[in-house]
Amino acid sequence: NLGIILLLAPLATVRRDYSLEAGISEVLQSTTVEDSRLVYDAIRLAQPAGLGAAGEQDVGHEPTLNLIECMTLAAERDMIAAQYANGFRQVLQSGRDWLQDSLAVSLPQPQRIRLLSVRFIAAFGDSLIARKCGQEMSDMVREKARQLLQEGWPMLPDTSSRYAEFDTFLRAEGNRRNPGTTADLIAAVLFAGLRDGYVVPEGNWFERKGSK
Repeated sequence: NLGIILLLAPLATVRRDYSLEAGISEVLQSTTVEDSRLVYDAIRLAQPAGLGAAGEQDVGHEPTLNLIECMTLAAERDMIAAQYANGFRQVLQSGRDWLQDSLAVSLPQPQRIRLLSVRFIAAFGDSLIARKCGQEMSDMVREKARQLLQEGWPMLPDTSSRYAEFDTFLRAEGNRRNPGTTADLIAAVLFAGLRDGYVVPEGNWFERKGSK
């Protein structure tokens, strides 16, 4: 869950009397070279799949720039790094707007979250898939997500089988096409919504099935 930690840590640092969108810039601009060093240590410890090598400020070496500068260098190839570079735009603007849009339709909350995930993939692809499987595969997954939405999923009942096919495709070959970056971004969107009050849990999210 390294990606979730990298996304939630700066969001959780924003002053409580500020909205996340108003306060995130101050947090990001205050990052230091020491922050970069600690994050690089965490990345090396976690050993995320498909990391590869970078020409500048590679995680295999000691950083010499502050964290937002390091993340900006990686922003084109990693959506989590891009959030540091663009002020969490996809999380705090796109994700918020799409989540609020979904409130206008009669869907259970888990389905709205699945819809949010598919919208993210359709709009941005998934940088973990791109790193593990190549950009061509990421583009294919993105196109499949777009087609699913164009066919009317999830509002049209007869499209549920199309979602199942998409889900099976992502899980095939040992979850090789797992959209892990998207999952991390969705976690950040939900955190932001809960923190700023535009997401209210339906029922108990923490209750396990069959628990007493």
